[in-house]
This record gives sequence, structure tokens and C-alpha cells, in this order.
Amino acid sequence: MIVPDRLGRWRGPVRMIQPNLRMTDARGLDGRALVRQVRGHGANAILANGGGIVAWYPTDLPWHWRNPLLRRDFVGEVTEEAARRDVRVLLRMDWSCLIPSIGHSHRDWLALDASGKPKVEWAKTNAPLLRTCPNRPYWRTHAFRGLEEVMSRYRFDGFFFNAWDLPDCRCPECQAACRKGLGEPIPRTIDWGSAFGRAYLLLRAARHAEFTGELASRIRRFSPTTLLSVDFHLTNDNPHHLGRAGWDGALLAGAVDLVTVEAFNFLDRPRPHWEHWADEEARMIRSFPRAKPGIVLLTGSERWIGRRPAQPGPQLEANIRQVVDHGAIPCIAVSGDFRQEDPEVFPVVKRVFLALARRRAPTAPPSARARIALVYGQRTMDLYGGEASRDRALCHYRGWYEALDRAGTVFTVVHDGVLPEVLASRRDLRVLILPNVACLSAPDCRAVDEWVRRGGTLVAEFETSRFDGRGRLRPRRFGLRCIGRRPLRIVRFPGTWFEVDGSSRPWTGGKSSIHPVAGEFLLTRGPRRGVLALRDWTFNNKPEWSQPERGTDWHGLHVSRFGRGRVRYLPWTPGKLYHQCASPAHARLLARLARA
Repeated sequence: MIVPDRLGRWRGPVRMIQPNLRMTDARGLDGRALVRQVRGHGANAILANGGGIVAWYPTDLPWHWRNPLLRRDFVGEVTEEAARRDVRVLLRMDWSCLIPSIGHSHRDWLALDASGKPKVEWAKTNAPLLRTCPNRPYWRTHAFRGLEEVMSRYRFDGFFFNAWDLPDCRCPECQAACRKGLGEPIPRTIDWGSAFGRAYLLLRAARHAEFTGELASRIRRFSPTTLLSVDFHLTNDNPHHLGRAGWDGALLAGAVDLVTVEAFNFLDRPRPHWEHWADEEARMIRSFPRAKPGIVLLTGSERWIGRRPAQPGPQLEANIRQVVDHGAIPCIAVSGDFRQEDPEVFPVVKRVFLALARRRAPTAPPSARARIALVYGQRTMDLYGGEASRDRALCHYRGWYEALDRAGTVFTVVHDGVLPEVLASRRDLRVLILPNVACLSAPDCRAVDEWVRRGGTLVAEFETSRFDGRGRLRPRRFGLRCIGRRPLRIVRFPGTWFEVDGSSRPWTGGKSSIHPVAGEFLLTRGPRRGVLALRDWTFNNKPEWSQPERGTDWHGLHVSRFGRGRVRYLPWTPGKLYHQCASPAHARLLARLARA
């Protein structure tokens, strides 16, 4: 049971700085001065180095390697000064790796590759590390002694675990867990798109979340006031990485005390540059049913490899305000302490944090009262998208997000892992948008159908619910009964258009009598004709022949009733198309579809 007043410290306005210390920063390091600098920059919380790979305090544990450049009790100084200045403290731990001299002395702690050799990270650098496995004795037994040592010595708020991802490991413990869960061993090479690969991904995520919850319970039993937070992503530019890291956002959010996620807006991220990473994760955190405080980690670095160049100030300021405006805690992570070669970050952080400190305590953000919910389908990203999840799933969601944001629509983002709970608890929701959420379990489908039956409005795209919760195709049907149609086959074409007549005009707006469409279209059958009649797509696009000769029997929008509710089903991909080309025609269509 979480002690309410301890968690309460994280529910008010909190502004955090993480001086992510390098080994060499130990020279001349003063923990008390560091806390004073954090406070002077308008922050009231610090994420400080604690231990794991490197101990930043005088540990008595022989396998807990202490920074050889450290000549003082850094953790002791930080926690004492923070208590005097009412600064919240999370201590950063990292169990992911060990230095080689310790790892080779404890080979039964290490992650192994398919040939049985220890997995090495940063192998070609001046400081290679040996990867540990969460199923082996280091994580399960020995590392917790380090937590007990810290909790018995110091007063602080909680732990933050860095690098909380799972390695691709073939150790005996991982093999045994796979045999127990799936009835067969881990193959030498995993085909993540196969039935085994999908099942193994789900098994790993469930076991990782279960261990996270067990760790939180162990911490609370030893120290009831100490909180647990772990490093993971809710969203990502390459979403297939999340499932393979063992990160199920909903399960991990349910296991921890503080939901902490990264939105490191490096300049070398894939293009088109997604500008909503910070605010989408803040919105999503607030949608989790238990209303836990959330922290969004923002980077002060321009890029990941070579962390010292500073991120552009205007971008960092915009990201901070996005996080705060949607009710989460901003945490600025910088490489090292306040001694910076490129000092651009700290003046921005100081100005923005001090301004936020002077602001009145904010009320609940608009997204907390939103009547429109956009669903982020992690299960679809993991099981249906695979290596192509960015194109097959993420772009659909992002296009809808951009269109709603640019139209000034008040909306929230819901993780698919908590969809039934949100539909049952949020009586104010009026519109639910499923942007090609292809994978929906039977319980999820029943929850959505019942919500629509009671009077909700559903907007669904393309292959939504055509696959079950384990990524298996539902033959000849959708999982959602409320769609009221039967899927046939997908056709692909480089471009054609819909006819816009009087029945279509309320949805498209504008004056054009055609509406553009390209890419994929799912042919379906159902009891009623739709609107937006599709023109033939087999024409020659040479200028002399670039005119479809005939119409078709297919339509781009099917509007129907289900119980007291309404369904707007589009068998194509307008969200993805809007994300790719930002067509004003698609923007108008998406905004009108989202109206209650």
C-alpha cells in the first residue's frame, strides 16, 4: 500500500532536473552544491545517480563497483541537502550491465547470446560492459541488497531504474521460462512475425511487468515510503522496439508507483520530425485508471551519441510546456552536472522553471476532461506491424493526432491496454477513435461494442479489430460487431478519388466534388451502401488518360447505428495519408468525423 502523503508530494507542481553524471564528473563533485544549483534553477526535484553499474556512495557490497574517482559520499550529500531544501529525490539505479571484472566473476548473472557467450554492450569502445539478465541471480537476489543498503542509510523519495529493457537472452533461466510458458525453447533466431514470435513477445512483456510489480512490493515491504519508477517508452518513432524491449506500457504503468517515460527529442530522429512526443505521453499517462503521477524525461542533448552538444533552446522550452500543459512532470536530463561546454540548456530551464514556479497551481488539463479519445494501439504495433509497424500502424495514429491537434480539438490519448477500464470509468467520453487498431482482444471488442450500444460514437479505420489480441487474423469478420460489415480483401493503388455528392458534403466540407485517396483500401460487404463513392483505380495516369472511366460499388465511409450509438467506419487509411502529406482535404474530413 502506497503511503498517501509520500505519493502526494508528486501530485503537486513538480519540476525536476537530472544531472546524469559521467565517471569523470566525480572530480570536484559536491552533492550539496549540486542540489542548491538544481533549486536555484527553479526545480524542486532531482534525479541523482545512486548505483547499479557504478556506486556513487561508499558501498559495503563487494560486487557493487564504486566510482574510483569519487572521494566522498555523493548520495549522502544529495539526500541531506535535499531534505533541508524540500527537494524531492529519486535515485537512479541501473542493473542492466556490469563492468567486465565483476561480470566475469559472476557468469551466472550474465545474459547469453545464441552461442552461449556473454552479451557485450559497447564492445568496440574504451569501456565495454557485460549485459545482465533479469531472470538470473543478480536481478532476482543480489542486486536487491544494494537497494536495502541504500534504503537503510539514506532518506529519499524513491528509485528510478534506468535501462529497464530486456536483452535477447538464451541463458538457462530464459530457456526454462520459455519452455514453461510456451512449451518450447527459444530458437537460435527469432522470427517475431511468426506465431511463436508473437507469443514469446507477449510472454516476455507479461513476465517483465510481473517482476516489476514484485520489485515494487519488495521495496515497500522494506521501506513503505519508498517509491519505484522505471525507464520505459509509451511511444516511439520505431514502435517495434517497444515490444522487443519487453515494454507493455499499460502493464508497466500498473506495476510502478510513478510512471516515468522518455521523450528524448534528438535532432537526428526520423523524419518527418514528430513534434508531439512529449505531449502525447503526458496525455496518455493521465488516461491510466489509477491516476498515478507521471514524469516525462526530456533531454538537454542535441543527439544521443555524443551527448554534450545542447538541444536548441526553443525546442526544449516547447517540450517542457507541452508536458506541463497536459498534467505531467517535466524532468530535464543533461549529460554531467552544471559544468557544461555548451551551456545553452540551463538558462532556458531556469527561465521556464522559475516562471512555472510563480504560476498558480494548475487545474486539471483540458485533456483530462476531453470527450474525444484517440486510442494508441501498442498491441497492433507489436503484433500486426512488426518491422513495418511505423508504416502499418504508427502513421495512422499520428495522422489522427496531428489533425485533431491542428483543428484545436480537445482530446485525450488512451493506451489500448486499458481501453475497457477507460470506457467503463470515463462517463464523459462521447467519441472513440480507433486509427487502424487492427489487434483487439475479444474482451476489448465486447467493451467497445457495449460502449457504442449505450450511446457512444465510434470512428474506426481500415483493418480495426480484424485481428485478435494475439495477432491472429479473424477469418471473414471483424471483432467489433458494431462495424456491421464483412471484410473481403485489400486492394492497393497509387491514387484515385471519391465522388463527393450531397450526402458526402457534410463530411468533406469544401467545394470540391472529389476527395483524394491512395494506398490501401479494404473491400467490405454489408447491408447498407455508404457515402464517398470510390472511382475506378485502374486508369492510365498519362495526361491523356488520367480519368477513371467508371465508378465502383465501394465507398469510403459507412455511417450506421448500433443500439443508441453511432459508427463511422472508413475502409481506407485517411490518418496515415494525412500524416504523410498533410492534405487539407483529409484534415477537414478527420476533424468532422471526430465530432460527437
